[in-house]
Amino acid sequence: MYCYKEVCALGLPHDITELSQCGEEVDPDDVFDGDIICFDRDGDGVMEHCGMYVGNDIYVHVLPEKGVVASCYSDVKSEIGTIRRVVLYPELIW
Repeated sequence: MYCYKEVCALGLPHDITELSQCGEEVDPDDVFDGDIICFDRDGDGVMEHCGMYVGNDIYVHVLPEKGVVASCYSDVKSEIGTIRRVVLYPELIW
């Protein structure tokens, strides 16, 4: 994700499957700013989409037809496949 490269000098994989295995898994109720949300919308174990939690029940993601979009985190909790924390102490960065 671009912001990790720019802010943390951390290159993350572009492939959603690889990205969904980076860092440490986080419980959906313990999400923190900067955590990566990977979605398995059809429940088949394959991640189809990702975004980044930015706080206040909002995550940002990219939609091909709209560009960067801010959406409500609590509306999509049932579609989450995994949440990944790739920075050990995100509160010190963000």
